[in-house]
This record gives sequence, structure tokens and C-alpha cells, in this order.
Amino acid sequence: MKIAVINNSAWGLFNFRLNLLSKLKNAGYEIYAIFPFDGVYSERIRESFECIDFKLDQRGVNLRNELNAIYSLKKIIQKISPDVLISFTVKPNLYCALLSRFFEIPLISNITGLGSLYSSKLPFGNVFRLIYEHSLGYSRVIFCQNKTDFSFLNSKLKHKTNIILIPGSGVDLERFFPKKIKKKDFFIFLMVSRIIKEKGIFEFIDAIKIFKRKYPKNKTKFWLLGEVNFDNDEISQALFQKWISSKLIEYKGHTDYPENFISQSNCIVLPSYREGLPRVVIEGNAMNKIAIASNVPGCKDVIENGVNGFLFKARSAKALFLTMEKVVNLDSQQIDFMANEARKKVVNNFDEKIVINAYLEQLKKIYV
Repeated sequence: MKIAVINNSAWGLFNFRLNLLSKLKNAGYEIYAIFPFDGVYSERIRESFECIDFKLDQRGVNLRNELNAIYSLKKIIQKISPDVLISFTVKPNLYCALLSRFFEIPLISNITGLGSLYSSKLPFGNVFRLIYEHSLGYSRVIFCQNKTDFSFLNSKLKHKTNIILIPGSGVDLERFFPKKIKKKDFFIFLMVSRIIKEKGIFEFIDAIKIFKRKYPKNKTKFWLLGEVNFDNDEISQALFQKWISSKLIEYKGHTDYPENFISQSNCIVLPSYREGLPRVVIEGNAMNKIAIASNVPGCKDVIENGVNGFLFKARSAKALFLTMEKVVNLDSQQIDFMANEARKKVVNNFDEKIVINAYLEQLKKIYV
């Protein structure tokens, strides 16, 4: 059976879907990975899979660009003639929903988070949302990553579609596991994400300022790990450099191996405005690290207050500061208890094997 997997970026496919693709391939499926080549991650994916370059504008909404992308994907699908489509993220979900109906090919859609489609004011946003909701109904199966999106889709979709709640993309427990590190005499908060407004970067910086004003002699460190893009007009290079030079943050760059930094930290921070399911929180928990995150869809599906971390009010630097203050004042017994509970929670609920088995089960059902 041929499976076409469509994703909006090589980086996302490499970091979040590669183990899934490998397991599907090992199960005997013929895999075609369709995504925009970037010359870096695309080359690494091509070492193991048949890959096809597919151009799309990830964030903008331009009618001509969208129609060109749909036409381009239509030609690709015609050429390879897959038996099943698997799509990830908003635009591939939309394009594949329309084309699956046109070609009468079963589609498994993945809602990795409704994100900016519903949390920001896009041009023609209401129209785009209506088209998206209508088109998703053509999916044979929709995998959803959090309870809020699951309930929302069940209320919105008019077609009879099998909507299934899964624990994100899961975590590789053999890669993310507790590591013994040398004890430090200071506490480290680590934020791992794309460095954009929607991930709460400005709230993180403002909370750090409050912390440093109240505790000027405290040795607590604030690490930032992730890709920064100065072309999106949200953060200027000058402002970013000012954060570093004023010693608000220690910027650790961008890496494909976040576990090397998670292992050295004490607490994961994610002040995001909305998530599908926050993978970095799960990865941190898997490595016995507690986490603090915004009380928003996705984050509240992972964090249980006082058990594996704490939730705080979204878009509030003060709420984030108060939560960081609470964490640094925990005694070692409390931290050890929460760290152990964090690992247990991931093992029981977020093992990637759970996710992979869900795909294998649905693929069998499609062709019974």
C-alpha cells in the first residue's frame, strides 16, 4: 500500500514525524514524503524515504498562492497514485481534504493545533475557517491532540467523520529519559520554542525583568533555545541582542537535540497562547523535569497542577513571574516528587508507541 505523507516543513517532518514514518515503512507500507525542501532537513529525510518537493506559503493567505499549491499537490498525487493520504498542519489538511474528495482517496488528517487560524486575525479569516471546517469533514479519520480541539471539531463538523484523540506525536522514551547531572548552585528555567509572539516570548522576557528586579542577587538563570526569525516583524535583531547583552536571557541557539539542554535545566517554561500538545513539556517531563505553562488548550492537557508542573494565566508576565517564584521556592523533596510523577505521567500517557499504534490500527481499518 502506498501512503503519501504531506507536511508543511522539512524541519517539522524530521523532528516530529520521522519515527512514525520509519515504523510505517517497517510495517510494509510504501512511503512518499511530500513537503517543501529546505536543502538541510530534506536531505536527511531523503536518506530514508522517497521525497517530493512541494512549495507552499506556510503562514500567509493569498488566493493565488493557495490555488497554485493545490494544483501542484494535485499533480503530485496524480503521479504517485497513493492509496492513503496522511496530512499534518492546517494548509496540508485543507489541500488534502479537497483532493481526497476529488480523487476518492482515504485521508487521515492531523490537527496538531488550531493555533493562529483561530487565535489571530487573518485576512478573510472567517471565510478560511469555514472552508477548513467544511473540508475536514471529508477526512476518513481525524487525529486530534487535545480535548478542547476534539470537542470543538465534534461540534463543528457536519459530515460523519471519525475523530480520535491521541497524545500528540508522542515521545521516544528511549531518547528522552532522566540523566544524572552534576548539581549546580543555581536554578535554570528553560524555554524551548520558535521565538515568536504566539509562544509567549514577550511575557517570558517581562517576567524575567520582574524576577530580576525583586531578586537582584539571585543566581537563577533563564535559557532560551529555538529558532529566531527576524523577517517576521515581531522581534527585531536589535531587540533580541539587547535581551542577551542585558543578561536577561542566555540564548542557546537552535538544535535538533533539545535533550542536551533539558537535562541541564531544572524547569521547562512555555508561555504559549495555544498549543496542539506541547511536545517540549512532554519531553521535559520524560526527563524528570517539572514544567510551567500557560493555562491554554494543549498545555492543560499535559500539566496537572502540583503534580508534574504548574499552569498560569496566559498572556500575563506577572502570572508567569509568580509561578517561577513559586517553583524556585520549592524544597528538594517537592521537586523530586513532582519530577518522578512527571516521568510516570509521560510513560503512561505520552509514549510514541501509543500514537504509532493508533495509525497502524486506522490504516488496517481503511483496507479491511
